[in-house]
Amino acid sequence: TAKLLKLLSATTVYDGQSAEALGELFETVGRSFPGLMDSWKDGIIENWLQTHARYYKQRKDSSNEAIQVPFPTAMLTNAAKSINSLYTGFYEAQGQQWTSEFLESLVFTSPRSTEDIALVCLGLRALGYAASQGWLAQSDQLAAQLDAHIQSKHDDVRDEAAAALGKYVGSYPATFAALFASATASDSEGASASGRLQAVNVAVDQIVGTGHDKTSADAMWAQITAYAQNSQGPLPDVLAQSLATFAVTFPQVFIPALAEHVSSSGDAKIKAFYITAFRTVLADRHLSAECDAELKNVLPQVLASIDDESINIRRLSLLALFTVIQSKAALIKDAVSTIEPALFRQTVVNESLIRIINMGPVKKRIDDGLDARRCAFQCVHMLVRMLPGAANTDLLAESIVRGIADDHDIRLLVLQVIHETVSTQAHMYAERLDEIAASVRK
Repeated sequence: TAKLLKLLSATTVYDGQSAEALGELFETVGRSFPGLMDSWKDGIIENWLQTHARYYKQRKDSSNEAIQVPFPTAMLTNAAKSINSLYTGFYEAQGQQWTSEFLESLVFTSPRSTEDIALVCLGLRALGYAASQGWLAQSDQLAAQLDAHIQSKHDDVRDEAAAALGKYVGSYPATFAALFASATASDSEGASASGRLQAVNVAVDQIVGTGHDKTSADAMWAQITAYAQNSQGPLPDVLAQSLATFAVTFPQVFIPALAEHVSSSGDAKIKAFYITAFRTVLADRHLSAECDAELKNVLPQVLASIDDESINIRRLSLLALFTVIQSKAALIKDAVSTIEPALFRQTVVNESLIRIINMGPVKKRIDDGLDARRCAFQCVHMLVRMLPGAANTDLLAESIVRGIADDHDIRLLVLQVIHETVSTQAHMYAERLDEIAASVRK
């Protein structure tokens, strides 16, 4: 029995497939052999502690900061699920409701040593999994403890606490408003604010993305967008990711609403926030047919921001255009003639964005429009590659002539455009050989 215990305890931590298969076995042990509960639990915990100790040593010994030692998240998940399975079987046999009391000794601990950190992470992962299954009872004390761990100085503990708190709130949507208020409060800053915002994102995914709770989604969307409209500080990208979850889950409601925010926002910071959310939706390669249909309807409205007065908004809008051409070209095909005039305008050097700074005896030319112009040429390249023949020939030729005389990075992009089009647009190049030659000589 001891050898079997040792073998299976190790297997469930190190082998994810075995851990799934062993779930029923652990439930059976908890249900049929309550006297073995502590031994099996201790065995699983011991193997997790050994795993975490090796990870911590590798992380500590790593002299190269560029090489990050990955956290053993899969092994932590295996250990957490296995312990939960043990107690699930035990509670069923006793006729008791599932309770998290067996995890409280792990969670209600202030981590000081490496072993403490490992145990708290295990308890938090197990709680998060239980919450996602709807097993956790509502507890203000537990929520407060999870929030306290979000303020930990240990990043692994913070990350696990944020995920656990988000899943807990996901089980009780009525608590979302309080979590969001604490995450965006003026006194919430640094790692604490970041952790709480991550918990918000996890909660949105649980309530909206997984739970499809439309009633809660409406109220949550209103709270997040109201904050965005009134915020005096920077708007975190993690909230833009949350808005993307709403749009993907309920596309007929929230994709038009998101597009309206993009087109109607006068503040550049707020507009950038909503464009970022829209780009997150566009980057999803597994969208439903309903999402695609709604995106196709609103793309001209959103991409009108390519002509915005803010250079940052123009750049972000061009990145959105690049994303949709690259991953969903069919959605933009019918709108190319509407969008391309603004796109090709962004391939022109804007002299008002060029500065000359003095660096001692040397004058340096700074082009603040270069990044946006580079994005524009990337869009042109992707357009001729994904939708050959769709671009206006005259506008395309003019951009090529300009780009050949532009910055080195732009010239490289123009060469890629030429490579994609020379076989099908030979007449276009023949007609403009003198112009192209003149640009080359510049």
